[in-house]
Amino acid sequence: MKTLGARETIKNLTYRMSNKQRFSYVGFSKSAVLAAAGKISPDKRPPKSFTKSIINSIETSDKNFMKCVPNFLLSSSDEFDISSIDGFKNSVIYDAGMFEYYFINKRDVFDDFVNFYIRNSNNLVVSFHDKKLAQKLIGTPAHHIHVPYNDFYDRLDQVSNQIMELDGKIDYCILDCPVLSSALANRVWQNSSISILDFGKVFTIANK
Repeated sequence: MKTLGARETIKNLTYRMSNKQRFSYVGFSKSAVLAAAGKISPDKRPPKSFTKSIINSIETSDKNFMKCVPNFLLSSSDEFDISSIDGFKNSVIYDAGMFEYYFINKRDVFDDFVNFYIRNSNNLVVSFHDKKLAQKLIGTPAHHIHVPYNDFYDRLDQVSNQIMELDGKIDYCILDCPVLSSALANRVWQNSSISILDFGKVFTIANK
């Protein structure tokens, strides 16, 4: 398992974007990783079909399917060792906190990225937040799907289908829905030609 920091992560991502390659840049939060590893107690565990979708995303082997994990999960602990999960074991692991890092610490880099790659492109935003926040951060998206935070397990099929209906009509599907993004990624990757860009917790941070 090879891990890359924020600088190498953004270089790898923008290389794919600049060269018009299809890609999936998707984060796997602690909750998503614990669900895939079977480490969540039964009373808090997502539905089996949702967990299976997360596992399918982790096990996707395409080199342009960029798997991103928070840095604090990369060190072994008594809770679990992420390298023991087959889908991560032989993968390059990118920095899931890359966008948050640049948004907080080097805002000019974040703004340059948005202005060059995102603001004038044709995008769908799938978000736990309203459209106004997306407009503030990245410009007005062509399409916006709002997903209620307390109801996202049951929305997986619906949201997947809504995204795939836009195949060939958008440049990027921008995700602002941690955990749900991990389940959506493989479905969209396998059933469309859409590139996926997971903004992690940037929208949440900006909304504070």
